[in-house]
Amino acid sequence: MRKFLVCAIFALSISQAQGAIFITSYEKWQKMTPQQKAGFVMGIWDVQANMVGDEAGPYEESFMDGFTKCGNDLDLRSKDLVMMVDRYYEENPHQRKEPAFLALTMAMVDICQGYINQVRQERGLDRLIDVNLLNRKR
Repeated sequence: MRKFLVCAIFALSISQAQGAIFITSYEKWQKMTPQQKAGFVMGIWDVQANMVGDEAGPYEESFMDGFTKCGNDLDLRSKDLVMMVDRYYEENPHQRKEPAFLALTMAMVDICQGYINQVRQERGLDRLIDVNLLNRKR
């Protein structure tokens, strides 16, 4: 019985996470429950801050290490990340057709840019360009 319960909970969590992958716009983001939003942002955060592929170079590693230090120092929680996505879409209405993954990533880079650049400087890498330049409407 215990194994069945664990498997059922695991299957439900996977199905919720898979649903979050297809959040392709602000409109779909708004339709998510607070729990779905929290699961979505934590999943993206975990990937951005903790997973680097085997082929990753020093710049990808600097992102991961910068995000990790940023999250720890700022004590970022899922509610903070959800607010970051909401704020990104509100401040960049021209980006509302972009996926929530992109909104969160851009918001994370904006918040953590100083940490990323600190790691890059320590490793002798070029600084990250100002992400606010990327958000300007063309």
